[in-house]
Amino acid sequence: MRIITWNLGYWQYTSQHDKAWDYLLNDLKPDLALLQEVKPPQWLPSHKIVFEEIATGWGTAIYAPSLPLSRGHFLSYPGRVAIASSILGDLPLLFASIHAPIIKNRVFPHLNNIFEEIESKENANSAVIGGDLNSARLAEKVWPGNGHGPFFERIDTGDRWIDCC
Repeated sequence: MRIITWNLGYWQYTSQHDKAWDYLLNDLKPDLALLQEVKPPQWLPSHKIVFEEIATGWGTAIYAPSLPLSRGHFLSYPGRVAIASSILGDLPLLFASIHAPIIKNRVFPHLNNIFEEIESKENANSAVIGGDLNSARLAEKVWPGNGHGPFFERIDTGDRWIDCC
């Protein structure tokens, strides 16, 4: 499968958004795209995308041109997480596209809360999760004590998550 995650920056690059969609669909041609800061084009078939609006038409989405998507429900942080389930062969899958919120200049505990809610809803043996986490493994060196290090340690040392990168 060709899987991508991309923050299209809709609110900053509105005039280029159609070109970005053209590039996504015709050049990248993903089987699964986890998208943030995106506004789906009106001509895109609704059964190929799960979209959660955050503000004035843009938000977070999951695009899968060849997989059947069933919308999941996420209670916390409206518009920041799109969840869908699908079946690939006989394998049930859970997909989550995350655009982690920065609230009061902090991404934590919010990103932890998002992952805990995803874990509580997991109804598949396998999940594909990606997005704009507004964090990185080396962020702990720049902002020590703000939760970046413990978050990635949890991802790395637990048996639930595998970092595909």
